[in-house]
Amino acid sequence: MRQPTTTTKRRPLHASRIAAAIIAIAAAACSPADWSNRADRQVYAMIGEKNITLFGEPVEFDIETPHSAKDPREIEAISIISERRNDDQRRIDLDDALAISVESRRDYQNERESLYLTALNLTRARHDYSPNPYAGSTATLEQETLASGGTQNRTTTARNRAGFNMLFKSGGSLAIDVAQDILRFHSGGGSPPATRAIGARLTQPLLRGAGAIATESLTQSERDVIYAIRNFTRFQHTNALDVINNYCRILQEKDRVRNEYSNYRNLVAFTDRATELARDRLPRFQVDQARQDELRARARYISAVNSYQSRIDSFKVFLGLPPGGDLMIDDSVLRTLEQAGLPAIPLDATAAFDIAIS
Repeated sequence: MRQPTTTTKRRPLHASRIAAAIIAIAAAACSPADWSNRADRQVYAMIGEKNITLFGEPVEFDIETPHSAKDPREIEAISIISERRNDDQRRIDLDDALAISVESRRDYQNERESLYLTALNLTRARHDYSPNPYAGSTATLEQETLASGGTQNRTTTARNRAGFNMLFKSGGSLAIDVAQDILRFHSGGGSPPATRAIGARLTQPLLRGAGAIATESLTQSERDVIYAIRNFTRFQHTNALDVINNYCRILQEKDRVRNEYSNYRNLVAFTDRATELARDRLPRFQVDQARQDELRARARYISAVNSYQSRIDSFKVFLGLPPGGDLMIDDSVLRTLEQAGLPAIPLDATAAFDIAIS
C-alpha cells in the first residue's frame, strides 16, 4: 500500500518573528546579576545627578560591603565568629576613626541602603513612563486518538508575541501588541496556517485622572529622593560629630587615668615618707590618714581605668569593630587643639536663628 506523502513548503520568516526572537533571547540572557548591576548603575547615576542639583557637585556613593561580592551561601558562620574573636592590637587616630565609621558602622550602612531603596523606587516610577518592551514565545502539543483506528492527530501550536507599553504624563497610556500563531499538523495532512495580529491601544482620560494628577506618584518619588539625600547628608555630619565626641571623651578618660595614677603615686610616696617620720616626728594617726588617702586614690585610679576600658569597648561597638583585641587611641589631636585654640564665632541669636531656618 502506497503511503501518502505530505509536501511541506518553507515560508520565509516574518520580520516581526525575527525581532520577537531576538528580544526573547536577549531577555533570557540577562541574569539576576545583570539586572542588579543595571539597577545599581541607574540608582548611582540618579543620586549623583540629584547631588549636583542640591550641592553643585557629585558625591561618591555605593552600598557595597566586604561581603557584597560573595554568595550568602558561601559565607560560613565560623568566618564571622573568627572576626569577632580577633584579638589583634590596633592603633588609630581621629582620621582613622572617621574612615572606619563610614566603612563598618551599621547605622551608616542602614542610611546608605535607605537612600538606595528610595532612589530605586524612583527608577521604578520612571520606568512606567518609558517604552517597556516585552516578548515571549509559547508552544503547545495536542494529541487526539481516532475512534476508528490507532492513528493519532498531533497538532503543534506556536505563539509568538512582542510589543511594548508606556504611560504618558498627561494620564494616558499606549500599548502595542504583535502576535503570531503558527499551526502545524504533524499527521493528518493540511498546510501550516499562520495568523498574525497587530493591536494598538491608546487611552487618554479627559477629566478624572488627566493632567498633573496623573504624575503625582512620580513627583512624590522625585521629592522623596531629594529628602532622602538631605537626610543622608545630615546623618553624615551627625556621624562625624558623634565620632569626634566619642573620640574626645576617650581622650578625656585617658587623661583622667594619667592624673589619677600620678596622684596615686604621689600619695604612695607621701605615705612612705610619713611612715618614716612617724618614728620620731609625726603622730601615728597622720600616717593612718595618709594610708587612707592612698587607698582612696588607688580606688579612683582603678575606677578611671575601668571607665576608660568601658569607653573603648563602647567605641569599638559604635564603629562596628570586633569587640576583641586592644584598641589604642592616638592623643595627638589634643596637642593640635591646644595649639589651634578655640576661635571665637561671631554669631548672635538672630543670625543663629536665620541659619537654622535656612
